Amino acid sequence: MPMSEAVTSTPVTIITGFLGSGKTTLLNSLLAHPDMGETALLNPC
Repeated sequence: MPMSEAVTSTPVTIITGFLGSGKTTLLNSLLAHPDMGETALLNPC
C-alpha cells in the first residue's frame, strides 16, 4: 500500500459475561447516552 493512502480503523468493543452479569443493562445505559448517537449494535442471535 502506498504511503499516500490513509488507513482508517473502526473501534470495536465486544461485551461478554455470564448469564445475569448485566450485559443488557450496560448496553441499554450506553445506548441511552446522547454521545452514543452514531453507535451500531450487532446481535448475531
